[in-house]
Amino acid sequence: MFCLFKFIFVFTILFFSINAKPLNNIENDLNIPDSDDHKRCPSVNFDNNKKSGNLFSPQYPSKYPNNSNCTYALLGEAGKKVKITFEEFDLEQCCDFVYLYDGIVSEHSKIKRLSGKHKKGTSFETKLSNVMIVKFTSDANFRFKGFKANFDSV
Repeated sequence: MFCLFKFIFVFTILFFSINAKPLNNIENDLNIPDSDDHKRCPSVNFDNNKKSGNLFSPQYPSKYPNNSNCTYALLGEAGKKVKITFEEFDLEQCCDFVYLYDGIVSEHSKIKRLSGKHKKGTSFETKLSNVMIVKFTSDANFRFKGFKANFDSV
């Protein structure tokens, strides 16, 4: 596993691999804020045989730390969309969130803001682009189990 600090994961089914590219080359285009939480944010796991990946909250399956701020950029194959499916989702209802964006990070591109509990299989996909930005934030109070998600190009 490798650290996500200033890296974007490029998910390509065409080559059956996942590639890492420096985020600073495109972070301005995608409007992704810089974060110093790279040591807390887990990497993305990828299975070449299944052509899919997993994304976890920090310290999953243990409780995530307070004051987390993790941003992941999932870039699907050209001409396809990115789909994320949550296998487990348990965050503090009021104050800890997962934000999903279609392409750049803005209010207009927000797919969903998630908090609290969601049932297994809850899924979302991009409509306009092959880029999904996933942002996880937690406050300074209560800690919960977090999330486990699968993603792929569709």
